[in-house]
Formats: sequence, C-alpha cells, structure tokens
Amino acid sequence: GLALTTGVVGIVPLVSGRGTPTIVEIAGSTVFAVMSSGIAIYNAFNALQPTLVGLVGADSTFTAVSAIDSQLLGRTSSNRLFLFSGVNFNTTLDVTAEYPRILGASISSVHHGTQFSLIGTAEGRVIIFQSDFASHVQTIDTLIAFAVSQLAFAPTGAIVCTVGSTMVFFGQDSNGVGLWDDSPTMLSSIQSSSISRVLQV
Repeated sequence: GLALTTGVVGIVPLVSGRGTPTIVEIAGSTVFAVMSSGIAIYNAFNALQPTLVGLVGADSTFTAVSAIDSQLLGRTSSNRLFLFSGVNFNTTLDVTAEYPRILGASISSVHHGTQFSLIGTAEGRVIIFQSDFASHVQTIDTLIAFAVSQLAFAPTGAIVCTVGSTMVFFGQDSNGVGLWDDSPTMLSSIQSSSISRVLQV
C-alpha cells in the first residue's frame, strides 16, 4: 500500500494489477499515484480512510504529472499530453491533438497551475498555455539547447526552471509584448547534482 502522512497516517490500498507507484503527486486532499499503467486517484480528506476515486489513463504509462485540486496534467512515455478534469477526473482532453504543431517537440517537464500551464521541451523552450488549454499564451526560449526541468512559478509571478546545471528565470514583461520577458536571467554557478526540485511557494 501507499502510506500517507497528513498529521495522521493512513494506508492506501493499491489498484490490483497496476504495479507500485512510480510518482506520487498531492494536490489539496487528492493524491495521484502514477502506476506502471494509468494513474490512481485517491481522496485523502480522511487520511485514516483514504478512498479510491478512480483510475485514469489506464492504457498509458505516465512519466510526468502535475496537478491542482480539480485538474491533472500528465505526460506519457509516448510524448503525449493529457488533461484530466471534471467529476472524478473522468473528462479527458488530448492536449497534443489540440496543439500538434506547438507540441511537436519532445516534452521534458510539466507544471500545472491555476491560471497557466508550463510545458518544458527537450530543446530548451517553455511553452505556456491557459490552465484549461483554451489557448496558447506564449513560448519563451531559455537560449540553452538542453532539456527544461523543474518548472515552477515564483511568488512574484516569474517562471523558474532548471536547464542542465543552470537555473533560468523569466520575469514578467514590462514592455507589454508578452506576459513574460523573453530575455532570461541565468544563475549558472550551481552544480546540476545539487538541484533536485524547484518548489512553488
């Protein structure tokens, strides 16, 4: 089972035949456990008795996920992007099919927020969408031809990510051309082995 700690400890029964979780994402009282195939969703409001809400993406293997209370964004091993939402997350949007030209590059990381979603590519770009994927907002370039990882929003609204051993920041655009300035600020004195995760706080 999967142990949860939220002041008390509960043991979540895993979905039979789906293997053990490879990634666990928590958003509010919802826990997303990425299995060898599909993502199991649990309501952990009562941590002593967490309940299985359902299983989404049962035919896919997910390699990256990011979630808020009402939406789950996942990237599959075949480089496809899906958004799960609605009651028990049973509404699926194939984001890659909606934006085949924009999402033609290899996806290296995802970050799903309440207003915007960030998609990092293997070529060093960050693609920004509205969180419901109703529109593409902006694409910004880190100027480093390497995979973008550890995407997050800073409290100031800036976008921060790591590209290899470099931490890259995109501040909000003061010229009004885009929402974020396309001239990144870089901090390259950190060894790549020391960056394990960038958190939004």
